Amino acid sequence: MYATHHKTGRQVRILTHTTSTWKSKKTLVWLNASSNQNVFWKKYDIGVVGSEIYDACISKNIIPDILVCVEKNDVEWIRKNYKKVKMIFASNDILDMLTTTFFEENKVQNIISLEELHHLYTFLDLSWNGSINDACLLVALTLRFSVTFPLEKNNRKLYSLKVKDTIEEPQELWFITQHYKPKQSLRSKELNECIERNLKNPYIDKIVLLNETEIFYENDHNKIHQVVINKRLYYSDVFQYIYDKVPENVIVVFANSDIYLDETIRNIWSVNIEDKFFALLRYENNEIYGPRPDSQDTWIISSSSVKARSNNYKDIDFSFGIMGCDNAITLEMMRQKYLVVNPSLTIKTHHLHKSEIRNYDPEDIVPKSAYLYVEPTGLHDMEAVTHIQHPIIKKLTFESFDRPIQCSNVRKAETFCSMVKDFEFSSKEKNTVGELTQPIYKLNNIFVTNTGLTYDYDKIYVGKSKVATEAWAQSDISTLTPSVSSEISYVAYIPDSYVENVENYLLYYLSKILLMKTVIQKNGEFWCPNESSFINVLRLFKWNQKQMPLLSRNESQLAFVNEAYVWLPSDDNNVTKEQMAALRAYIQQYDDGNDDNDSICIFMDSKYVTSEFVKMLEAIYPNVSRIYNTTPIEQKIAYLQNASLTILSSSSIQSYGWLWCMKPGTKVYDIKNEMSVKGDVIHIANACQLDYHFMLVPKDGMKNEKILSDIQGLKGKDFQKPVIFVPVSNHKERFFHHAGDSFREIIDLWEERGYIEKQYSSCKNVWLHSIGDTLLYDRPNYDWIKESDGEEQMWKKGLFGNPKPLGGKSVPWSFWPRRPRLVEAMLNNTFEKTKGVVFYGCTENQIQKMNRTKYDWSKCCDEFVMSEEPKFSQQEYLDNLSKAKYGLCLAGYGKKCHREVECMAFGCIPLVSNEVDMDSYANPPMVGVHYLRVSSPEDLVNKVKANKNWLEMSEACKVWYKENCSVDGMWLLTKKLCSL
Repeated sequence: MYATHHKTGRQVRILTHTTSTWKSKKTLVWLNASSNQNVFWKKYDIGVVGSEIYDACISKNIIPDILVCVEKNDVEWIRKNYKKVKMIFASNDILDMLTTTFFEENKVQNIISLEELHHLYTFLDLSWNGSINDACLLVALTLRFSVTFPLEKNNRKLYSLKVKDTIEEPQELWFITQHYKPKQSLRSKELNECIERNLKNPYIDKIVLLNETEIFYENDHNKIHQVVINKRLYYSDVFQYIYDKVPENVIVVFANSDIYLDETIRNIWSVNIEDKFFALLRYENNEIYGPRPDSQDTWIISSSSVKARSNNYKDIDFSFGIMGCDNAITLEMMRQKYLVVNPSLTIKTHHLHKSEIRNYDPEDIVPKSAYLYVEPTGLHDMEAVTHIQHPIIKKLTFESFDRPIQCSNVRKAETFCSMVKDFEFSSKEKNTVGELTQPIYKLNNIFVTNTGLTYDYDKIYVGKSKVATEAWAQSDISTLTPSVSSEISYVAYIPDSYVENVENYLLYYLSKILLMKTVIQKNGEFWCPNESSFINVLRLFKWNQKQMPLLSRNESQLAFVNEAYVWLPSDDNNVTKEQMAALRAYIQQYDDGNDDNDSICIFMDSKYVTSEFVKMLEAIYPNVSRIYNTTPIEQKIAYLQNASLTILSSSSIQSYGWLWCMKPGTKVYDIKNEMSVKGDVIHIANACQLDYHFMLVPKDGMKNEKILSDIQGLKGKDFQKPVIFVPVSNHKERFFHHAGDSFREIIDLWEERGYIEKQYSSCKNVWLHSIGDTLLYDRPNYDWIKESDGEEQMWKKGLFGNPKPLGGKSVPWSFWPRRPRLVEAMLNNTFEKTKGVVFYGCTENQIQKMNRTKYDWSKCCDEFVMSEEPKFSQQEYLDNLSKAKYGLCLAGYGKKCHREVECMAFGCIPLVSNEVDMDSYANPPMVGVHYLRVSSPEDLVNKVKANKNWLEMSEACKVWYKENCSVDGMWLLTKKLCSL
């Protein structure tokens, strides 16, 4: 990232660093009655053996965290004082003397048996040998400390625990800053408060004030060491002082003058800070500032690390408090090979500046060509390993495969691809998945969480995926989580989402386990929910061993595995061909009872794959097997294993989650809800090597006939869509030109839904099958027939939408909105009726004007709009009409008008003038049921006032419209009239 310097105009580079570190020096010190009370031991965790030593430490103001009790004289002390100690580890003899009643009545939770530790924490290789030294070693191991002393090593496996036989005092911490006396008393009070708080902080051993002038402190304190440097403090001054004056092995904190530390600084003694530079974001009123990566006010470094480097500090010779200084110092420290981190989520530094008094120039910025931002992180309890050094026992290679978009409707295929968010698909491409590899690691003596995360004594194995990073961030495993033991296990990521249902478990987890088992060729255990639905399915697989190798995911959070084969979490969790093949290879084979291998398997649901549809299918095909939610698993698998075609709705994983049971090369027909589009089914089906086809359907479903025709095509039956020939619209032929709306738009919608095939032609009118066969007449009068060529003046059958049928072979048809697509999108909406009688229209020609100005209709309408040009857009017009109870309908160019059917679509009752034809319909609407006939404005007022059945008529209008004028309703009507 680059920014522009506000003064020079030059570009400067902004680096952003997200790095964390871990507590590699967690120390448990064992004190006795003679331990030096002048040392602030609380920088470590403190353990003692016996209640007498505990009391002796308390008398010296040393508070132990852990108490080990093996002597009987500790029993009564425990009864009275157990709540004072964080954790007590005691022998079984002591626990027996305390009795179970004591534990139950007091609900004791901080006492653990020394003899039981190796049973609870199975990584402990040996039971307690009875000695004090071994008890202390067991405690340090159980709590995963990095260092413990003074103890003796024995034959116990210590993992990464460092055991020292001599005691080590904790490092000193020096705090360096510059104090000054502001003129403003409020600001001065804030700076003094910071000094006072840091003086009271027991973790700070010395405060070094590199002051510009000498300052007299009323309450002289032996912690304070003042040095007058006669200038404003520079970073170079701090480093030079550390280099010259601070002893080796001192933790140095330096900060702005309005910063104070709290008890969280204790965490610094758990970290190896050699060659690290901590740059800490501050807290304001106990809330982290931001959090943001570009601001730090406190820095921590080891004096030994400073002394090990050059004391040439020209690159950091700039002042504290100047804009950009915190981003400049971090960059220079990185250049000096320090690991720069910002563990401010763990170590809190508090900024005291409520006065808001500033004494710096915001225009003054440290001149650097680059700056380093450091994201806030925390101190991890264990080292996060992203680059795995353990041996790769096997490198799996996954073959590439294609994912073609096979949909009978090209437009819907394109729509699907544009809507899918989780995959990038193109309807014109193969959508090939490239070849992939996956390393399988062999890890020994490893902990495995019941979500498939792995770690050892002091390291968590994260890898490089974001998924693993997030999973570890959410993990709540603690050092005291008990573990079960496993000799050999197969390990893969298994979050809670994978066990929400059996199908997810099989697809995304078990497939990996079985693939590893195939290539490693060893029997090993794996996680499984202890639920009958999962266990019953696993019984159907071939294990070739007496018992299923399961670790109960419900009863255990953790397993300790001697030999683990690990598939680390990946950001790409899509299944592979090899995973699906592994599921197929291990599942048992079942017979579906059909001799014919050409059977159809159907996953039933209540919306798309209904009983009505299946009955139609069964009338054509003899072997149709239905799968319900209650179908036994063995039967479901048998149907799928023997099916040549499976029909399902991919809205449910309970259906597509079993596609791997099908033989490669068999067909799948998927009915997809266009309101819930996902791409995972296409991926899974093609990973299963299936011939996958789909149809995108409206949320309310699609007519069974359309789906059936698609399936007939898949099954190889002859099926041909009806063809509608549409005139090519030509602006030069003004008389025959058509805007493409009204019925022509319905034709587009029929084609999109797969009902027909649309072909453009030189014809002048719309024809079904061929010119001269069935005339679909959509013009307002007969002029377009008269002006056509002779071959278009004769027909075998004619459907007339606007004028009355012409000739003996013609029948009344229906009518349509001006913009059917817009109306269709609104059909299922609920409309608040806020208007009474409305009329929205225009007089675009003399015939319209004559039909609409015979009376002054405006005086009987609550809203009346009539102009030479349309006042509203079509959407605005429909929105307004949908809010009305009644719509006045006046004749237009023909005897019908779009307005009548548009009104009925929204439950707006048509008030129809005498000139409007309401009879020329195949199913005419009825007066008094669907509309009211009005002869004049006065008649309109009287009939509206007298109508007591508005609600019933409104509902009847909507039903009539759907059956006769909607896209689907009009297609069924047309099919019926044309005997299709």
